[in-house]
Amino acid sequence: MSDCPVFNAFIGVEAVWDEIYRLTDEIPDAFKQHGLFLSDRKEESHDAGHTYTRMGFSYEMRGRISKRRSPRQLLFLFDLWRPAPPTSWPHAQEALLTIAYAVSAKADEDWDAEYIVIGTDGRLADDDMHKGCVPHAGGRLLEWKEDREEWHERAWLFSVPLTRIDGPVAFQREVVEPVIALLLNGTDPAEALKGTHAIRFNT
Repeated sequence: MSDCPVFNAFIGVEAVWDEIYRLTDEIPDAFKQHGLFLSDRKEESHDAGHTYTRMGFSYEMRGRISKRRSPRQLLFLFDLWRPAPPTSWPHAQEALLTIAYAVSAKADEDWDAEYIVIGTDGRLADDDMHKGCVPHAGGRLLEWKEDREEWHERAWLFSVPLTRIDGPVAFQREVVEPVIALLLNGTDPAEALKGTHAIRFNT
């Protein structure tokens, strides 16, 4: 370690991003074993001041979801910091991983990372987006209301504290298994998120 605290702080930041990129490289394999194939990764970054604090990794997803052959979207937003003082919302000062699914990966039909950023009040920072979502599972999953029956035909998102994902087993439990339950088994969100640390949005 250096004697310079500023230098050491950025060593820590670099270590966090190295781990995030390692995880995103492994995400396709985590879903492949369930018959879902993720490809064509796109990155979208957002900064606060002079530092990148959010990065979205969007994948096209194909596989045994339905008879439709057009790719779906699965977006992973690493939301590491919020530029505001703490509030009464318990996750205001936590780094979060938000997982968002869209029925189409086409532009203007998929999720943009900037629209699923979570504010310190526990709501989506984009007010129009938040108002357009319907809460499920006691507020642990938000659905962009489209009046469709099956969960693989709806757009939705949920979020977990990043510190809860401390290895492959935790990633399976907190992220992969709920997604599989919703898309392939049509499981109710409350049951799909049972046993995870998915946060409760303020709705």
